[in-house]
This record gives sequence, structure tokens and C-alpha cells, in this order.
Amino acid sequence: YWNPGSFNVVKSLGYKGIHRTGTVKHPEFIHILSPASRLAPSAITARIKLLMLERLTNLPEGFAGLTRNRQEDCISISKALLLGARREISPELNRVFRETGLVHLLAISGLHVGIIVMLVNVLLNRLPGTLVSRTVSLIFITWTYAVVTGCSPSVVRASLLVTFCFLAKLFHRQTNLLHSLALAALIILIVNPGTLWDPGFQLSFTATLGIALYYHSFLTILRWVPGKWL
Repeated sequence: YWNPGSFNVVKSLGYKGIHRTGTVKHPEFIHILSPASRLAPSAITARIKLLMLERLTNLPEGFAGLTRNRQEDCISISKALLLGARREISPELNRVFRETGLVHLLAISGLHVGIIVMLVNVLLNRLPGTLVSRTVSLIFITWTYAVVTGCSPSVVRASLLVTFCFLAKLFHRQTNLLHSLALAALIILIVNPGTLWDPGFQLSFTATLGIALYYHSFLTILRWVPGKWL
């Protein structure tokens, strides 16, 4: 563990607020002194996630015309794609995702937040309500999803950018992606400075920064592609 540049377990746990670890021979030796309140935010989000997982598990047999084995695979993949619950994916499916280079899709990231926000935004725009109510609802749903899926750096980054974007629309202000990205990074690092050394934080922000800086250049290069959809 002390090789230069290797993963530092002590620091990694310290950044998460864990300063001591231990082992217990049997669960019966564990005594909970004060159970968490059912109204605590962590308990509420845990219940929401559990309900969502149960809804996915209890799909009717033969759903979408799939065989039972295929349906179980689809359910396990759906749980991973939507909620980051990867434990039920079979070793065979994991191997397929790794070999095809798509295993990153099973890790909840800003991409997933973007898809959720896009769908929710379309739905809210078709429902009656004011701009304020739609904005508050969308931001609330975005952060509920972020908390339920574990608040990884990329998810928090995307949720902050969504918040800035829709608040700017609410107050009739223009958004600046570079400023918003810098503010999101600052907020995350104020809450937990140790996140700076998290590879998820580094990769998420550098990738988004690259898109922000160079996507106009890519559009110029790809002008020859027919159609305006690109």
C-alpha cells in the first residue's frame, strides 16, 4: 500500500469520513444503539430506491414477449442502468459488457441524469403549471435521483449544471457552461475537498470541459454530414 502512486486506502476512507475500520465474527455481536429515524433523508431515499427496485422486480411474467431468462436479464440490466444496482447482473452479462467496452453504461453518471431530465422536462411541459412550478419540480426530481443513486461526483456535477441551467431560465438569464462547470466544481470541493483526488471527479470534469471547449470545433469539422440533426 505504500508504493509511490498506489491507491491509498487510509486517505480514501478518510475523505468519506471513515477513520476506523474493524471486523466482527458474527452479526449477532452488532448492537444498534439508535436506529435512524424513518423521516431521516437517508432513510427516505433508501425507501424510494427499494420501492423502485421492487417495481422493476415485479414485472409480469412474459413482459414484452420475453422468455423468463431474458426477462430476468432485462430486469437486472434495468436496475443497473436506472439505479446503479449492479449486484444482480450475472457474471456472463458482466463479461459481455466488459468485452464490448460498454461496462461504463452500468455506472450511474451524468449521462443518466441527462436522460432523466430530458424525459421529465418533456412530461412537465405537457402538464398544466407555471414556469416556477415546473422548474422546482424538475430540480427536485433531479436531486432525488442523484441522492437515490449515491451522489457520485459525475451525478452531482450533472445535477448542479441542470440546477444552474433551469434557474437561469427561470430568472431570464443566459447560462455560461464554463462558469457553471467551475461553480459546480467549487461547490463539490467546498463540501468535500478530498473529492479532488477522486478519479470519478477528475474524469467527469475534464470530459465535460473538453466538450464545452471543443464541441464548436467538432461541429465545424462535421459540416459535411447531411442533415441538421448532428
